[in-house]
Amino acid sequence: MSNFIVERAALDYLTMTFWEARYYERFLWSVVGDPDPDKCTDTSIMWYRGTRCNWDDGSIFYGVGENQGKKHWLTQTSGAAADRVGFALANEKKPGANVSRLDAQITIPLPDWYKAPAFTQTLRNGLWKGRSRKVTLIDGNGDDTVYIGSRSSDRYIRVYVKEKDWLRFEVEFKGKLAFAAWLRYEKSPLLAPAGILVSEIIKLPEHPIKKAFLEQLRNANAIDVQAKKPVKTPSKTFRWLITQVAPALERLLNDHDVGPAAADVLLSLVENSNVNRVG
Repeated sequence: MSNFIVERAALDYLTMTFWEARYYERFLWSVVGDPDPDKCTDTSIMWYRGTRCNWDDGSIFYGVGENQGKKHWLTQTSGAAADRVGFALANEKKPGANVSRLDAQITIPLPDWYKAPAFTQTLRNGLWKGRSRKVTLIDGNGDDTVYIGSRSSDRYIRVYVKEKDWLRFEVEFKGKLAFAAWLRYEKSPLLAPAGILVSEIIKLPEHPIKKAFLEQLRNANAIDVQAKKPVKTPSKTFRWLITQVAPALERLLNDHDVGPAAADVLLSLVENSNVNRVG
């Protein structure tokens, strides 16, 4: 079994954090099972201590850490194993985890004519659909990598030669965008990876390699990954008005003696305010 998937869209990296032991234990039971000690070693990632297992189709790390006195658990899966694990968890519908990184990729046969420097120039000088992005070329002695976007951003793209004969387009989501991508994936694990990739590829300036990737994904509909905009929290004054003042005003308005006068005061305040009323 190969540790990477070719000629179809797939997940290639998946990081999940669990805050409840029961969900983490369910993950271990359904994904890790009874690990082979010959393929696993004790290790740590940041403040997480745990185990890394190398499977035939990729690798996984799982371990426990502590934040503000509370335990939580981390798993990181890479390679074709990430696609397999992601599919299994999506079918559970509620994995009980936060997804903090998700990578999707499409890998095609390397065209003889592909040259990373020429592709880089097209990206830098061409017309983007939407906002243009920073483009960096890293020389790899023939296996050059084109990076699109900022490494610190929540959306980062790599185009690179893999094992001499393949060319990969890979998008990495982190933070809130990773969780947004997971929600789209969870709804349709068979179709979402291709749709997510198409949405990123169609934004690129026109170039033959763009067409080659889109041809491999020709039956997919674009799925744009966007994090939900935070809902503005009402100010303390507004909360005080709703929770304290409004009930008192309601009592006054319903009072037989002072109700009419209270209504006149409120109407006067509204009439003399800058509020645009409908009607």
